[in-house]
Amino acid sequence: MIARPTMEQMLDHYEPMLREMVATLDNEIGGLDWYAAPDILPMGWANCSTQGAITEAQEFHPVGLTADGTYDRSDWGAVVAIIREVGGRYGFESQGYLVDRPTDMTFIGRDRYGASYSFDMGRHSVLVLRTGCHLWENKPGLDYTRRSPLDGPAPTPAPGTSTSPPA
Repeated sequence: MIARPTMEQMLDHYEPMLREMVATLDNEIGGLDWYAAPDILPMGWANCSTQGAITEAQEFHPVGLTADGTYDRSDWGAVVAIIREVGGRYGFESQGYLVDRPTDMTFIGRDRYGASYSFDMGRHSVLVLRTGCHLWENKPGLDYTRRSPLDGPAPTPAPGTSTSPPA
């Protein structure tokens, strides 16, 4: 665990990805009003275990993002292409459908650190993230809060800027 990036580094890496996914969907497809949903998709964290032993490392999931309603079924292929492309640039190499039905769809991604995102469309649209196991630089207390990924600045990577995960 010590050789991995810290939890803070990983959150600073993943949150722009979530913002970029939503911003690109807004710019290229539009029609939904995305917002943080702390009451139904709250932030949380849990201890990790290694071969049954609890470690100091934790998994974390920021407040989930949602939109009332979903994209038109004819746009679902374009939506998934955006999510796949943005996720791939942020190190989510393993991506694919978990559910693909005419009335609902779940597209997931996983990176080398065990982080995963889930993008769901059905009656509503939902985007959630869970990190892999990482050590905190400053382990939070029970009163820890973190701004929604949508509260940060819109992503504007400079040409040639890497979105690769920290090494």
